[in-house]
Amino acid sequence: QGMGNIFKKVPFAQKIRTAFFTAKHNAVERFGNDIERLSIANPDKVISLKPQIEELAQDIQLNPKLQSVINRSPALKRIIDNPELANNVSLKQSQEIINTLKSKLPTTKLQGYNVRSDDLPLFELIDDIKGAQLNAFPEMEGVRGVYGEVLRRYNLIKNRIKQGQLLKNLSTKFGDPELNKAAEDLLTKETVGEIRNYRNAIKVLKGFGLVGA
Repeated sequence: QGMGNIFKKVPFAQKIRTAFFTAKHNAVERFGNDIERLSIANPDKVISLKPQIEELAQDIQLNPKLQSVINRSPALKRIIDNPELANNVSLKQSQEIINTLKSKLPTTKLQGYNVRSDDLPLFELIDDIKGAQLNAFPEMEGVRGVYGEVLRRYNLIKNRIKQGQLLKNLSTKFGDPELNKAAEDLLTKETVGEIRNYRNAIKVLKGFGLVGA
């Protein structure tokens, strides 16, 4: 990959950010169908979506555009407007939120990294609700362990891959060997290679005193 392509910074950052999300999304997809089936069979089971709703509320503050999609999801808007409702959400309600969000969000092509940054918090919410649904079923313990490890790695670097943070943290290997390993373990070898090319290009520019450029 040429230096010119690497330094089309916005698409590069979006591609890498979505690659991290894709790793978590793929872990969810491994159990998604089973959880949907169990949720339909146990509609009155209750879960907490408090952490997910609190995070979404923060995302709305940073990106008010999210509110337009939420306004078209009555069940989700009701919880956002009354956060205490997030403590007791039936599986039926949680599945309704997932289905409505899916119908309102643009069709995405994760492997092609075509997820818009503005929509990413809502795609994450869908997967995080599925993760919360997983906790309702002890019989899914094995799957929960595999997903939990992916989620642990993702959560370690999640706040460091947001807009305004990602490129700086890529260039410094997240400022910590443990965080960098967690990041690289989430990604394909090809994507890790692209990140290393980016770092090498940064070094070249530093050598010529052109970091600002």
